[in-house]
Amino acid sequence: LYKPTGYIADTGDTDDDGTFSFGGLYPGHYYLMVRGDDFFDELYDDIPCEGVSCEATNGTPIQVPLTGTVDGIDIVVDQYGRITGTAVGADSGEPVSTRINVHGLNGDAVGWAHSYQGSYDIGGLADDQFLLWAEMLNEGAYLPQLYDQISCWQHLENGCPVLDGTAVSTSYNTNTEGIDFVLEPAGTISGTVVDAVDGFPTAATVTAIRDDDAWIRYGSVDVNADGVYTVAGLTPGTYTGLALSLIPI
Repeated sequence: LYKPTGYIADTGDTDDDGTFSFGGLYPGHYYLMVRGDDFFDELYDDIPCEGVSCEATNGTPIQVPLTGTVDGIDIVVDQYGRITGTAVGADSGEPVSTRINVHGLNGDAVGWAHSYQGSYDIGGLADDQFLLWAEMLNEGAYLPQLYDQISCWQHLENGCPVLDGTAVSTSYNTNTEGIDFVLEPAGTISGTVVDAVDGFPTAATVTAIRDDDAWIRYGSVDVNADGVYTVAGLTPGTYTGLALSLIPI
């Protein structure tokens, strides 16, 4: 809520049902601006207001009397576009927690969201087209993928080639649903490490080496107390050996 001078008189959040109120106002006229992450900024009464050039005093003044309540100051906002979908494992059909990245058609990143419990929701999008990909996080159990079902693990060293993906169209006031990912599981190599003399487990770090002698991302793991190791998150390919680094005890 703004004073006639353009300075802020008060701020507040809407309730869950969208209602709002301001109290303790001196008589006079005021201007109202609505801001949010998921919709366009707007001045009362139905006046679009975007960017740094937005001036509160360009809105329709609201006259407040000495006593009484001014009601019916309602605003209908236009929402940005949004994309929603799911990420599940191709091997199990179970939800996968991963990161969904959004890029413009020029390849520039414009946003991202985590697929908590397999579902993701990305808002604040323009009326445009976008490219999405699911990222391989940490020692991920699943391989990265471009939408729509386009494998991109072959390019991990430089990131997924987002321009090879299938574009997703968005519109204002619309939720583009069903942009789903079915992710292929990453590979694993497991085994045990024991002392050749006494057969007891040995403290060590194991690293998988691919056939091109490149050190593989997510390819190292420490042996546990029982001498067992599992190198997870491996991309498909031939692994010609394992590098073993003993840990002094």
